[in-house]
Amino acid sequence: MLLTIALVCPTSAIVAQRTSAWMDVGGATVQQPGSVSRAAGTVGGGVQQRRARFTLGVDGAVTLADDSVAASQGVARALFAPSARWSTAVDVSATSIGVTWPGRSGNRSVLLRQEFGTNHVRIGGAVGSGRTSRYALESGGAVQQLSVTAMSRLHQFSGSLSAQRGTTDDWQLMEAAGIVLRRPAPSYEIRDLQATLSWNGSRTALSASRTWRAGVGASSGIARGYALSATWTISGAVTFIAQSGRQLADPLRGVPQATYAGAGVRWQMQRAPRRPAADAWLRPIPGAELQLLRPTDGGNGDVSATGTKTTTAVAVIAVVAPSDALVEISTSAQDWTPQRLTRQGDVFVARIPLPSGTHRIAVRVNGGAWRAPRGLAPVLDDFGGMTGVIVVP
Repeated sequence: MLLTIALVCPTSAIVAQRTSAWMDVGGATVQQPGSVSRAAGTVGGGVQQRRARFTLGVDGAVTLADDSVAASQGVARALFAPSARWSTAVDVSATSIGVTWPGRSGNRSVLLRQEFGTNHVRIGGAVGSGRTSRYALESGGAVQQLSVTAMSRLHQFSGSLSAQRGTTDDWQLMEAAGIVLRRPAPSYEIRDLQATLSWNGSRTALSASRTWRAGVGASSGIARGYALSATWTISGAVTFIAQSGRQLADPLRGVPQATYAGAGVRWQMQRAPRRPAADAWLRPIPGAELQLLRPTDGGNGDVSATGTKTTTAVAVIAVVAPSDALVEISTSAQDWTPQRLTRQGDVFVARIPLPSGTHRIAVRVNGGAWRAPRGLAPVLDDFGGMTGVIVVP
């Protein structure tokens, strides 16, 4: 059985638009336990439709190995994020082996995820169930997961820790992965612990994870997995992706354990969304760019209570919108608490004091999507919206 290879690309490499579409082309080598290494090629793609609080997406991939073993996978995703504090997501996937309909030789699964938290620490939970058909044998699997994600104040590093419990009666999948039953039991039970560390720059993203697995209850055996990935945004539409690792057997999707290494290219079809006349374009006020405040003592910075000098800056943001519009701004320096802008002349203006460091800023009009102010480097937030990055020296 050949696992489906899909290019794993962080959301920072997908430009946030109301409608996004992309295509992947790549290759990899795959080796399952007790099998020879195979060369495989993959072609995939997807489309995503984003609204203020809802995001819907569909993506898929087809993998073809050099020994004519093929696999295909399709995933439909729905995300509901009514606020920055919590979000709900549902993934429905179908996988086939030999490019046949799932149910004859393949898998179908559903996963529900829920997250709560702030911009810096988030706690999530997930439950899922799947059915696998292989060699005319039906099997089922289920998972329950708890995760904690922490992001640095610089918004470049993030780390997560997750614990997962999985059960399955797919003996072919578990026995091949080294998980066996010590006594008769209706299903195998495994416990996983995974740690992930990621770094996201303006054009480059790196990620590394480690997974520890052990059989519990009537099951015994251990397994170790890892994943390494790197992406480089060549241009606004093209991203290069390199990845390698050892994927552990997946009781939810029926994917076998395997070691892999591969690379590919993602091409994103970019189309500027249509904006109604009432929508706002963000522009700087002439002469009102980032200004450093001069301390009254004539030095190079303010003196804190500890005696160290700090620099404070004022970011001046202007938003063009109808006179009766509700314009709000949210910043990482103020824990993303929205604040209403005041109108000055024909624009809405915000003046935000910022300490030294890297900060993110977003604005919205009439409760619409959060966007990066024009003139700041745009990056994706954790909910499919855009924020602008500003660095105060």
